[in-house]
Amino acid sequence: MENCSIDINNAGTTILDGLRVYRTDAVALDQIIMDGAGTNTIQNCIFERMGSTTGVFARAITTSSTGGVKNILNNKFTGDGSSLFSTHKTWNNGIYINGGVAVVNITGNTIMNTRSAMNIDDYSASLNISGNTFNNNGTQMSLGGTIPTTGSYALGANNFINNAASTMINMSNVAESFRFNITSSTLNGISFGSLTDAQLFDVEARMAHKEVSAGKKGKVIYKAGNQYVNNVVGKVDNIQNSVKYADANDVINLQAGTYAQKVDIDKSNITLQGVESTRALYVLNGASLAVGSNGVNVQNGKQNVAIKNLTISGFTGGSGNSNGDIYANGLTNGLTIDNVAAVSARPASGIYISGLGDIQDVTVNNCLVTDHGAGARVSLSGTDSRKTLSSPTTPLPITTVVVSNWLMVLLQV
Repeated sequence: MENCSIDINNAGTTILDGLRVYRTDAVALDQIIMDGAGTNTIQNCIFERMGSTTGVFARAITTSSTGGVKNILNNKFTGDGSSLFSTHKTWNNGIYINGGVAVVNITGNTIMNTRSAMNIDDYSASLNISGNTFNNNGTQMSLGGTIPTTGSYALGANNFINNAASTMINMSNVAESFRFNITSSTLNGISFGSLTDAQLFDVEARMAHKEVSAGKKGKVIYKAGNQYVNNVVGKVDNIQNSVKYADANDVINLQAGTYAQKVDIDKSNITLQGVESTRALYVLNGASLAVGSNGVNVQNGKQNVAIKNLTISGFTGGSGNSNGDIYANGLTNGLTIDNVAAVSARPASGIYISGLGDIQDVTVNNCLVTDHGAGARVSLSGTDSRKTLSSPTTPLPITTVVVSNWLMVLLQV
């Protein structure tokens, strides 16, 4: 079937099996529209586009917003792979799901060499997408809608194979609260949970979510309980965005590098950490930020926060009691500060923890605190006691201090 189109529009059952569609023209169209309230199946077909003009908006399969059942099974979508972006000559979309109430089953397909493999408007529980291979597309999946999509959904098990410039998931118009869980899928046949840290940072670099740019909201979850923050030439992510999109018990993993950023932790039950234990590789530097900034600020009442494997420096502030490299002012029960170097923040504190009440279970372990304001190296206050450790000019010695219900193990390393 060459350079023509089909509209399936009935209330019965229609099956298209074993067709080969080949387009070489410059016509913008929907090759096959799955319409009507019946059961429509397209299976074992090949859709290929080698267009004569760049940038043509041609889609291989489009499902309408009407009801019924739409089955897209065991097909191959391909085309001219010389360019996969605005100058493409291939399919603009392999499959376009136009929202609606239909049950849509997309299984066993291979989609490759398209501008965008799959575009889905108004994602819903009536979509079943599994067993597909997304290979060498400009964008593997794009989610959105005429109004921002809400809810939380889990994608079935699919396999993603990226080219050098592929975007894996593009959250083009979804709500901030939208969550898309792809943990059942694989990258080149390897589960996301089994990828190396370097591979996971590369995955993050291919996600358009968490407000990486205007309009890209919601969060893609690819390794359960973890977020990744990139720091590469041309792409230093905003750590605060990962805090904003953190769910309970999330670990925010930083890629090695320097971040000229401050972080305001306004949620409980999250961890901020360098992904490996060499803390000198992960630097929050406040030298270029406004005086009076805290490096990591843990808000009053935010509990079970952990800060690990970081070097925090240059957050000068106004005084040791008002600013610090780490500043936790309030009931921050369960606060853990582990393997952190807090350096060069005169006259502010290195680590300032003020209970404003009887806070509990605060642990500071294996930390270096040096070159801060007088009497404000490590300031600890609560209902029962206040203790400032060390002098303003020398690092903390190896020591163990118990203050009220807090266990502090402070090591110079």
